[in-house]
Amino acid sequence: MKNTIKIATAVSAVLVSSTAFGVAGLDRLVFSPSFLFEEGNYAELTFARADPTVRTTFAPSANIADEVDTLKFAYKHQINDKFGIGFMANTQPVGVDVNYNVIGSALRGSISAKSYIALGHYKATEKISAFGGLNYQRRKANADLTPNGAPGNTFIATDSDTGFIVGAAYSIPKIALRASLTYESDLEFSHKTTNSNPAVNNGFSLGGNTTSGSPEALTLELQSGIAENTLLFGSVRRSKWSDSQVSLLGTTQLSNFDDTTVYKLGVGRKFSDSFSASVTLNYEPSNGVPSSPFSPQDGERGIALGGKFTSKDGLMTSIGIQYRELGDTVTTASSGSLPFKDNHVVTVGVKFAKSFK
Repeated sequence: MKNTIKIATAVSAVLVSSTAFGVAGLDRLVFSPSFLFEEGNYAELTFARADPTVRTTFAPSANIADEVDTLKFAYKHQINDKFGIGFMANTQPVGVDVNYNVIGSALRGSISAKSYIALGHYKATEKISAFGGLNYQRRKANADLTPNGAPGNTFIATDSDTGFIVGAAYSIPKIALRASLTYESDLEFSHKTTNSNPAVNNGFSLGGNTTSGSPEALTLELQSGIAENTLLFGSVRRSKWSDSQVSLLGTTQLSNFDDTTVYKLGVGRKFSDSFSASVTLNYEPSNGVPSSPFSPQDGERGIALGGKFTSKDGLMTSIGIQYRELGDTVTTASSGSLPFKDNHVVTVGVKFAKSFK
């Protein structure tokens, strides 16, 4: 099996983690340490666009969710045989873009964020390695929270926090086997909040800041060659979103996120020196409780198809498409409950990558 390729999730990772809005809380593009294990110096640039169809059964022709673009850059520099450093910048680690105006409600919300991650990777032996570093994130939002008793435009100013990422991996390069376990600490934000309505803003000035967060998360990623030029890979990610709610002025909870577990399983195959392909399935079980109006879904299941083209100079171009079926749900808000059914997201993406040995 010595010719088994190390596709890992590189072929399909363009799309697998990219979401239209907060699946698993507010997650859009989650962290993976896979770029740290590429040979030599390595750089990648990923762009994805998600086109959601999210409609309530009360207005089946009105889409409340907007298109979302994500951009991610990652670079690894191999200092010596034992130690490397990595950097990752992500324009959409978390976010929300929903607008209920199309169904006659004033409720709308937009949360945007940027993250910057710096890591060190130490290879203790050929099989055992460890990595860790800092995760810095900035976040801001704006909304119309009239149904929550705050008419007018609400501006939630930028705040930032820094957490940490640690992990370890076990590898057998001969058969392309790798298992990595990554822990991400939680992040907490406290946003100065103002409102365009003077009467509301005067009340805001007497209250506290709006709070939000990103949860602690644990991710297990696995891959192994199962035949010549064929790789099986998958992951399990557990996020404690129940501890990272959005609270207006620290008193009015705007979300009701639950802890989530997301499963992925895929297979990749190399067909020639210049082309390989993969298929990936993902699944998040439903929890059977009402959803936040800013994340109107209860679980999901999906499939992603990817192709990777490698040029003679070593430039790798991955292209893929993913279809995700969003779980039916009912949201709860001060304006009443809304049922959501038969919704989906289509995502397309491209990634450019190259190793510099």
